Amino acid sequence: LKSAIFKTQRPGDTLVDYNEEVDATVTTLKDDEGVYRLYVDTNQAADASRWDSPSHRVIAHLPLLLHPRPKRALVVGFGMGLTSHSITQHGVKVDAIELSSGVLSAAQKYFTHVNENVFENPQFNYKLNDGRNHILMTKTKYDMISTGIIHPLVSAGSSNIYTADFYRLCRKILTEDGIMCQWVPLHRLPEAHYKMIVRTFIEVFPETTLWYKYTPDFVILIGTREPLRINYKNFIDRAKIA
Repeated sequence: LKSAIFKTQRPGDTLVDYNEEVDATVTTLKDDEGVYRLYVDTNQAADASRWDSPSHRVIAHLPLLLHPRPKRALVVGFGMGLTSHSITQHGVKVDAIELSSGVLSAAQKYFTHVNENVFENPQFNYKLNDGRNHILMTKTKYDMISTGIIHPLVSAGSSNIYTADFYRLCRKILTEDGIMCQWVPLHRLPEAHYKMIVRTFIEVFPETTLWYKYTPDFVILIGTREPLRINYKNFIDRAKIA
């Protein structure tokens, strides 16, 4: 029964792991090419393919390269851990907030080949908590906040990170030159919903820029307090290291 629901979504995949947590069901699949996929409930949260992995990297690299001197970052939603690992490549400390212990367990068992076993990195810290609760209660100020790759329509409660209330809470814990990074999908999202998300983000971060990656399934919203100024030499020099 536990693997039957994936027979139609991924008919050729092998069920590697399955955990029923208090807050979610976490499933790991592997295809015939050896690519692992992480599902939370019945929704794919991440996979280690050449298609999906760059998306998890860019939501770390882009905002950090736009910030002149980032020191500390926050990731809401750990996934397979690739975003957190990408942040540490910049020499930046990262707090990752994850609601499900099953996601963290799966990342430690099956995704260390992409996250470089970030759990052993001294720059990395994780907390088992709801992202909104952490942001509401923390006294830490962050140079960058990234909300991870969480589709607003596929899982219960995921739309909460796309609200003006959530963005206002994030703005309060950003440093003066801090950067807010919001991944926004272009797939399985009606145009009216997409426009509403963009309008909501701009309501809290009027100095918003929109970034489009070469793959056609998402955009990135970058929010700053002041108009974004890019030091292109600094950006390119640091991009070579990342």
